[in-house]
Amino acid sequence: MGATEVTPVLSISGISGGGKSTLVQAVRNHLPGAGVVRFDDFSFDQRPEAPAAAVTVADPIRAFNQYDLTDLAAAIQAAQQNHAIVIVDYPFGRVNRQIAPLIDLAFYVQTPLDVAFARALRRDYAAADTTKADILAWAKAYLTQARPLFVVHDTVVSQHVDQVIDGMRPLAEKVKTIVDALRAQQLI
Repeated sequence: MGATEVTPVLSISGISGGGKSTLVQAVRNHLPGAGVVRFDDFSFDQRPEAPAAAVTVADPIRAFNQYDLTDLAAAIQAAQQNHAIVIVDYPFGRVNRQIAPLIDLAFYVQTPLDVAFARALRRDYAAADTTKADILAWAKAYLTQARPLFVVHDTVVSQHVDQVIDGMRPLAEKVKTIVDALRAQQLI
């Protein structure tokens, strides 16, 4: 890489259980020298400035920009120093004004809500000590809190990316879609 070249950054967004983390890992495995930065590694949703679910549903653009993502931006920029390409596992596409300028190519994995719910249930409640009450509590929280947020993501974030990927397509096909787009933009 020359002195004036900047390491490209791609973001992969989607709802919980939508398959974005699996896709991020598959793309990373396909691209030698790729690094990954994960939004979930920073616990942004537990910070005081994190918007309430009702605010996110009522005004998602404002809510997604309410997050202070300075730490995430710094992690992306640090990863650019050490990797040939940086993949960001991140929920907001280009909606957040702090992160949008860092992204060269943005994807949204759009997965039917029932499939995402089932995947999240299998992922988060597969432990032997999971009780029926745990699962029913998650189902209630999903219906009252998570689902309205997921609908907002599908509606708003998917409009602020370069390409929407069908979350039901085979993993290899999704990886190929991303790699082909990176090549078309001459980012790899």
